[in-house]
Amino acid sequence: MCGFAAGFDTRRARVFGGSTYLSLPDRLAKGKAVRAQVPRSVHGQWRPPAARPDPAEMPERRTASAFGCFRGSAYAMAADLAASPRTSLWTQLCGDAHLANFGAFAAPGRRLVFDIGDFDETLPGPFEWDLKRLVASLAVAGRDRGFSDVQRLRVIMAAARSYRDAMWQLAQMGAIDAWYSRVDVDDEPGIVREPPPLTPIEQLPGEEDPDAVAQMLSGSIQRYGSTLPSHRRHLLDRLRYVHATRRGTSWIVLMLGRDGGDPVFLQLKPAGASVLEPILGSSHYPSHGQRVVEGQRRMQAAGDVLLGWDRITAPDGVTRDVFIRQLWDRHGSVDMETVAPGPMRRHADLCGQALARAHARAGDAAAIAGYIGSGDALPRALAVFAEAYADQNQRDYEARLAAGRLQRLANGQRSGEVGERQDSDQAAALEHQATADRVGR
Repeated sequence: MCGFAAGFDTRRARVFGGSTYLSLPDRLAKGKAVRAQVPRSVHGQWRPPAARPDPAEMPERRTASAFGCFRGSAYAMAADLAASPRTSLWTQLCGDAHLANFGAFAAPGRRLVFDIGDFDETLPGPFEWDLKRLVASLAVAGRDRGFSDVQRLRVIMAAARSYRDAMWQLAQMGAIDAWYSRVDVDDEPGIVREPPPLTPIEQLPGEEDPDAVAQMLSGSIQRYGSTLPSHRRHLLDRLRYVHATRRGTSWIVLMLGRDGGDPVFLQLKPAGASVLEPILGSSHYPSHGQRVVEGQRRMQAAGDVLLGWDRITAPDGVTRDVFIRQLWDRHGSVDMETVAPGPMRRHADLCGQALARAHARAGDAAAIAGYIGSGDALPRALAVFAEAYADQNQRDYEARLAAGRLQRLANGQRSGEVGERQDSDQAAALEHQATADRVGR
């Protein structure tokens, strides 16, 4: 304890307002007591819910691989977890904490930081849901890469153990130190970086009026400044709108600071309802852009100073919530096409650390650490769950592939029937013409 603090009686448990301060041992005990309601071993169990929807009927974004199927199944997995026992140890969730949503970023100060990179689905919930999403993604990805059972186990255990160890460290840190902690990394090989392609809005396909788009985006930039703290609005005021492009469903806006050699890229990304909301309850924020921003501010170690939100009305009249952030450079994640077991284990270790740090900022690190314990009870249960859920994901993937083949076959049959009718009509027309010619002769 520092000399200044020595002059105070830190044993006082009551604070102004009538709330009660719990000591570290009390908070650890509080978490440990949750094991009576939800034993750690139950997290190793997986049983499909009785009313689980047919996976072939679930709308998914990607089916090119089993891991692609998993990436698109955040809602399906949340619905699955909702049918399982859950703890009362809530924190701010990423909502889609699969391994590809973690990576290295050039944070303010240009230091490379490893952290969560996607908060589209963020919402408060039980801490273990993010952890289960992470370990299951490692099992699925390891299978896609052809890792052996032992290699996958090592990868999964690396993530679970690093989460456990980091949470214990954070629980024993001071509140300010824990808040500012982050996972610094070296510029290691294996990190994939893909600078965003930029196409002027004048060259975009479609019928959108470039001038109307530019007016919409520049107006949004002006409005969203009100969602920033005043000192950060001062920074935004130093930037001016220059140009923009569409990238997928997002807009990338080029801003300039000092001159043409001082570019800043802002991304306006649509924000819809979190996939967790039908299960855990609706967000209390008035816009989904704000929900994403507030969740990211709680969880991310190296925060984006220009992170804010707005509601835009596009030239086509459609109104959308958006969040606005810097498009940070030097960012990337593991290359899922080439990653070997060693680098994957290192990535899993970093994912566990980053997730624990994010959860500790918004939740009670000591209570979570007390529940997990210092041994392998929870990590081993999670390893069993990860493989069992990877089996489920494989069944879902194969069901979707089969449904897709049936659909293509049905489409082909319909096309064939149409073609047969056309051929028959054409043959009848030719026969009619031939008859007319004979009569004419």
